[in-house]
Parts: sequence; structure tokens; C-alpha cells
Amino acid sequence: MKKLTIGSLKYDLIVSNHQMNQAVYTEKPNGNETNRVMEIKQNQRYFQVKVKKGQSILDAALEQNVSLDYKCKQGTCGKCKVKLVNGGTYLQPANSLEEKKLHHLIQNGFRLACQATAR
Repeated sequence: MKKLTIGSLKYDLIVSNHQMNQAVYTEKPNGNETNRVMEIKQNQRYFQVKVKKGQSILDAALEQNVSLDYKCKQGTCGKCKVKLVNGGTYLQPANSLEEKKLHHLIQNGFRLACQATAR
């Protein structure tokens, strides 16, 4: 049996279903730098990411050391596909790359983290 230490654990923010129902408080806006808290799911794991206006979900996640799966960062491989749990209204509409890759999944709350940007 492998012994785990605090230092060997990853620092992913994994949120349980119970925690998803708790209130989320964001920082007060500083001019145009409003942080929007996005709750997303990828590969059966839940994450919370603060996304700034104009920033992609993936860039925000990487900036906050949240390890989302991704590969190309160009919207072509689809590896960064996430399901929006909460905060989808903060995003710009899906672009043509997302529509081409995800088709009808967009209506079910899926987006490409590298392409989905906050309004």
C-alpha cells in the first residue's frame, strides 16, 4: 500500500456535490477586472475557476494551478472539453471552432475551455 504525504498530493480544487450547493463569494470588482466564478466538470472531477473578462477558462485554470486536461489550445483537438455546472451566463457565445467540434453538445452545457471566454 502506497503511503501518501501532504507534499505528494496535487493541489487541484476538486469540489464535491455537497460543496457545489454552497454559496460562492467573489472579490469585489475593481473597475473592469471583475472575476467570475465558473464551476466546471471534466472527467468526473469538479473545479471552481475565477475567470476575468476576456480570459478563457483554460488560461484562468492554468493561472490558478487547476490542472484541466488540454492539448492544442487552439480548439481543434477537443481534449479541453468541459461541462458548465454554474456560471455559464458569464461566457461569450460559442465561436465557430466550438460549434464545429461540439455540435449539439453546446446546448447541453459543454464548451472548450481553451475557447470559452468570459464577457
